[in-house]
Amino acid sequence: MEIWKPIKGYENRYWISSEGRVRRASYVDTIGRTKKERILRATVSGNGYEKVGLTKNGVKATKLVHRLVGEAFLENPENLPMINHKDENKRNNNAENLEWCDSTYNNNYGTCSYRQARTKGRKVAQFLPSGEFVCDYYSIMEASRRANVSAGSICQSLTLGKPTNGFLWKDTKEVKVYA
Repeated sequence: MEIWKPIKGYENRYWISSEGRVRRASYVDTIGRTKKERILRATVSGNGYEKVGLTKNGVKATKLVHRLVGEAFLENPENLPMINHKDENKRNNNAENLEWCDSTYNNNYGTCSYRQARTKGRKVAQFLPSGEFVCDYYSIMEASRRANVSAGSICQSLTLGKPTNGFLWKDTKEVKVYA
């Protein structure tokens, strides 16, 4: 069941719902036009979070929807600074999907390490000394764990271009097969 609460600092003007929707109250603007109550359409910020524009006394402010939901619906007895999306979907702003946390917890939550390796890792491919392709990986650390070869050995093979621990390793720009 969707529950509505006034947005702090914007009481009697805007409400936030437990499902992450923002509603504007009806009002008369500065030139006498009546504006009807309506649900605001959220836009997506550059980093993937939903945001809405709120106005108070002629001053416009952009607010992140998940922060509005958290401030209205989630207890924060430890005064934690961040809100985590439990399902890692930045656009799922349902109160049940959100939790207050600190930056360490938020940065290490769920598939964070996997996603970072995919975007920031040094992609490598594993070959037999004969040149036969074995597998490729999103990062040296992933290759080390999955192939049971030290990261140092992989780096040495990459640097020298010679097999170490029975495998030859090469840099690759694109990972073709994820094993």
